[in-house]
Amino acid sequence: MKKYYVLFFWALSVTILQASILRVNNTPGYAAGYTTLAAAITAANAGDTIYIEPSPDSYDVSIGVIQISKKVIIVGNGYFLTTNTNLQVRNNDSAVQPTLQFRDGSQGSVVTGINIKNRIDVLTNTITIKRCAINNIYLGIDSQNNGPINTTQTTIVECFIYGNQAINSSQSSNNSALIIKNNIFDYFNGQSISFSIGDNGIFENNTVRGSIEFNNSVFNFVNNLVYTGLLNFGNLADSNNTCACATGFPTGSNNVTSATWSDLFLGGSSDQYYRTNPSGLAANTGFYGANDDRGAFTDEPGRSTYRLGGIPDFPAIYKLLGGGTVNGPTIQVTLSARSNN
Repeated sequence: MKKYYVLFFWALSVTILQASILRVNNTPGYAAGYTTLAAAITAANAGDTIYIEPSPDSYDVSIGVIQISKKVIIVGNGYFLTTNTNLQVRNNDSAVQPTLQFRDGSQGSVVTGINIKNRIDVLTNTITIKRCAINNIYLGIDSQNNGPINTTQTTIVECFIYGNQAINSSQSSNNSALIIKNNIFDYFNGQSISFSIGDNGIFENNTVRGSIEFNNSVFNFVNNLVYTGLLNFGNLADSNNTCACATGFPTGSNNVTSATWSDLFLGGSSDQYYRTNPSGLAANTGFYGANDDRGAFTDEPGRSTYRLGGIPDFPAIYKLLGGGTVNGPTIQVTLSARSNN
């Protein structure tokens, strides 16, 4: 038994060492290996990490769709950084223009810290979308082959999703074991989300500035804030949710209706607006304890929460101060870093 464990960890370490980091930067004067995400994905091996560095210009603006059929980790600088200042050294977004389409072979891929101007198509299993700004996410809808695809274990957490039909699986067969938590859906007073009847999973601590069409899909629906209401929600296991609507929402189970939407939040620009108002109905009324809030932001220790600006969840340098020359070629530099988990 001891020999088995030694061999296992040795094999794992070899796999990690073989993975590469590919840098993408389209700003003149920056010596990165690639100037487009499409080129980096073509060059990447399965398991590689691709860093999309901040830029004043969006990436891949002349490409409609980037198809991904290998496991990759795509990491950016974040978004809304001119509003959410002092989070990174550079305040430019890592913005990508085309649709990112995760196909068979890309299982286990992760995309985080990216401003995706178009959408993400999830056409395979175990895809994680975390701390991204996105127009739309399509689940199991293959627009090119005109056929529905069943998916499982898609994770969508801590994102700012701003388009109509922000999550759309209404034309697919079923998407199972979905995890949708701590997201902000910013499309005003429209149908923000549309699920298929075969979908199931967790829909928790989301803030939805619109309505949700559940189509009698099966979800654990907890700690959410909704502006307009729900449609066909008969199969939800629901508790501790708040709606600004008077009707079209589950009753009982500590659910609240007819809330004043603006009173739930602190207000501000972009994603700052949705921070929990400590004096509002969403504060300290969540399912998980006295400090648990409803909506995308929560204070309960050990639980996930929305992070302003979509900063990826690993340490980042947010301030860099250079001094004068000291002792010949030595330059004194002050770095300020923070953990963003």
